[in-house]
Amino acid sequence: MHETIEIIPLSVAIARDIESTIFSMQNDEARSRFFRDFRPINIDKVPGKRRTLNEDAYSPRVVSIGPLHYERLHSKFIVYKNKCLYRYKQVSGFNVDSIASLAVEHGDRSRHDHYRDGAANTISNQVFAEMIMKDSIFMVELFLDNKFSPEEQIFTNPWINRDILHDLILHENQIPCCRCDLHEFFSVRSDVKHLHELIHNYFQDVGNMVTFAPKDCQYDHLLDLLREYHFPRLESIEEGKGKVRCKFSAKQLQEAGVKFVKANRAGMPLLDIKFSGENGNLEIPQLIVNEWSETFYLNVIAFERANPQIRHYACSYFIFMESLVKTDKDVDVLVDHQIIENSLGDQEQVRSLFTNLCKDFPRNGDFYLSSHCNDLNTYSRDWWHQWKGAWYGWKQMLRRDYFSNPWSTISVVAAVILLILTVIQTVCSVISL
Repeated sequence: MHETIEIIPLSVAIARDIESTIFSMQNDEARSRFFRDFRPINIDKVPGKRRTLNEDAYSPRVVSIGPLHYERLHSKFIVYKNKCLYRYKQVSGFNVDSIASLAVEHGDRSRHDHYRDGAANTISNQVFAEMIMKDSIFMVELFLDNKFSPEEQIFTNPWINRDILHDLILHENQIPCCRCDLHEFFSVRSDVKHLHELIHNYFQDVGNMVTFAPKDCQYDHLLDLLREYHFPRLESIEEGKGKVRCKFSAKQLQEAGVKFVKANRAGMPLLDIKFSGENGNLEIPQLIVNEWSETFYLNVIAFERANPQIRHYACSYFIFMESLVKTDKDVDVLVDHQIIENSLGDQEQVRSLFTNLCKDFPRNGDFYLSSHCNDLNTYSRDWWHQWKGAWYGWKQMLRRDYFSNPWSTISVVAAVILLILTVIQTVCSVISL
């Protein structure tokens, strides 16, 4: 019985169900089709200009996944990968060698379809197949590691674990995926969840993952899966495509009467933004900003820009957010209304995050929040909304500066009473003359 549909890295087809599927195929052509079942996505080096802006955000630190950093990092982590391969074979009993031989035979096509960088072509078919197989098993074992007893666990150093997490969200450090039917892929361990749940648990600290429920969907590689959580396709977004950008920052919008509202539905895609011209409410899902945010979103953007056939949802979202955040006061507005959860502590760092994400952005591409920006621009230029915004600003200033606590309120009331008494005394003095 089919338990579920999983999206898995090609060489993780080592499972006995995948093994039986491949060897039950009637001819070489059918087997070849199995290994070509990929979407045409590009996994390339980030261009030099963008790369120099933040080298660490694009370069793996300890582990290479795929061919682009194989020569530089392979020898540093091979011991861990061999341990994972050994444990995988011991626990599952799967025939690794037979699958590897098929990967050698049919894997060359997938390499040229996805890796245009010259580094991918310097590796022989045999080494490429072995690399993909070990990398795939390494990732599965990494996600499974906490299911083993402490003495069986491979990844026990917290600093290395942080570096591995960093490396797995990089655009240059990915391997393509294919779609396969699984028969209880992890049936060897009764306490093991499905692969998409393991991946979801592992990346809890990345982006807004903690707010999303695990979901089983089609994806090109791990980074694309994380992108799919944050920026899935929305029909409402397709209808709002255009060229218009927002001309006002968050503080300016607030002064024009726009009211920022945190979307209260858990697990909302970041692009699910709504604006009502009737009441001025701009509803935005909360964005969690932490130490992983810049690296993660820079690589999501790099993935989108390397693949023109993919809708550039992340690019549109950060162009919009960057237009809202021009000063630290703009960050204050978004933090105060819980649009941004700032775990960095410093408002300046949040502002710099959006600036850095949008550096070297093309400004003439499709922008999926154009309709909202046009409505916001029109709303903010209206004199009545500007007057209401000014009145709202005065009320906020009075509340913040003069009525924030009982003592300041008493002081203001006392000052007003004293002023009234002074005026009365002055009037009486003038009358007596």
